[in-house]
Amino acid sequence: MKCSINLNLSSENFVDVLYNDLNDKYEISLYISQECDLEEFLRRDNFDNLLRKSLSNYNSDDEELFKYSIEGINLILKNDFPILDNSEIVVYPEDGIKEFIDNNPCLKNKQLIVNGEFDINHESLDPLLKYFDNHKDYQVLINGNTKYVTIEEYEKTVFAIDEIVNKIKKYNLSQLEQIMYAYDLVRDRVYKSEDENDDFSVSRDISSALLGNKIVCVGYSVIFEKVLDNLGIRSKMITLHRKNTNKGHRRNIVYVDDPKYDINGVYYFDTTWDSKKINGDSAYLDSYKFFCRNKNQINKYDKINYEDLTLEGLEDLPTEFENIILKEGLGKVPKKMIKLINFISNLVEGKDLINVYMLIDIPEVPEFLRFKYSREELIEKVNYYYDLIHSNSIGIDKLTKLLFNVRKIEYYENPSKYPFSIDDFERTIVDEGIMNPKERFLRAIFGDSNESFRKFERTVNDMELEKMIEQVRLSKALREVYESKKHK
Repeated sequence: MKCSINLNLSSENFVDVLYNDLNDKYEISLYISQECDLEEFLRRDNFDNLLRKSLSNYNSDDEELFKYSIEGINLILKNDFPILDNSEIVVYPEDGIKEFIDNNPCLKNKQLIVNGEFDINHESLDPLLKYFDNHKDYQVLINGNTKYVTIEEYEKTVFAIDEIVNKIKKYNLSQLEQIMYAYDLVRDRVYKSEDENDDFSVSRDISSALLGNKIVCVGYSVIFEKVLDNLGIRSKMITLHRKNTNKGHRRNIVYVDDPKYDINGVYYFDTTWDSKKINGDSAYLDSYKFFCRNKNQINKYDKINYEDLTLEGLEDLPTEFENIILKEGLGKVPKKMIKLINFISNLVEGKDLINVYMLIDIPEVPEFLRFKYSREELIEKVNYYYDLIHSNSIGIDKLTKLLFNVRKIEYYENPSKYPFSIDDFERTIVDEGIMNPKERFLRAIFGDSNESFRKFERTVNDMELEKMIEQVRLSKALREVYESKKHK
């Protein structure tokens, strides 16, 4: 019989039992006062009395509804086994819990689980440390992990994300510049799968991927997502299926709204496919093949081998949604379609467009929950989302300016690592950047007469890019001379 004990501090002592059919486990909720001795509370005669009292609260009308709870109580009453030794123990981050744990020696050597799923930021971490600063071996589930980690590992995860975020925040960068900087930092890892005897999560959960040496597409994507989240930039992970296999892939989709570059749209980012290939090699820094791609661009890479499971149905969404809502009403829109719409609306606006209260008409529901858009407004919203995902490409001129504004900072931080010359820019923008295969072929045949190169040349001249690059390089060289003299 699998059990878990949920410890809840309460002014009144009582017991409740619930059956969790997801993991075939009985959850015993103990409501116990802060001053109460836990061993005394669980002493068999006292605990049985509390169980019988709980059982007496159910009447004949409750038998079907609370079937498993009643069954669980009776089963516990019939079986004489030490509750604490046969159950995982779950505690809640609440006032008094620290003192309660310290005052009950029977919990001293237990590896407790803290209830909840915690975000990777200080708003979630710091209150947890307030209650459990002396018990960092307790287990927590954090957003981005599939496995429990200790509070200490959670703290290290937050600090590792902090290190990336703070490095970006110290500069006055626009949103898209922050994204590019984050992209370069996250992809500065060599793809490495878990070993045969490793758990599947080692290369995928954010804590192990961030703090360890193994990382695959899920690990890259979740780190990128959490970095952007801590920068206040909305992004989501999307799942792809490789056709005719049982394999998949993860990448990110990001809502970019950057007035500096006149960009407002939803774009794809694949830190895995643009990641470092071998240690010590910086060639990956010349490639942005999968950076800020619109839907049409990413489809050119995906259509042969991959299918998008997350945005499945997107291409027909505006037409099908309009037909259903006008002919049959909102209540007839399939759940799968509503899920897709809300996925995009959360990405773009941070909230559901269609909630459950809009689908039912119950007078008792508060007005702010029952608010409904008109059919025309809903159709307009869905078309707007669709257009954002099918936004124009960012273009050679914007990509060149963007790369310069980010790369000059990276170069200044680490000139030996980050390439920073006009030839490097040409290689990135023209050869490895947004030139499509046809344009690369034409360039190979006809030389530098293709349109992509001409656009790049015009941008270089308009920006006076060579001059600006030399100014940055000179400034860095003078700074190094100054620092060298200062420390002599």
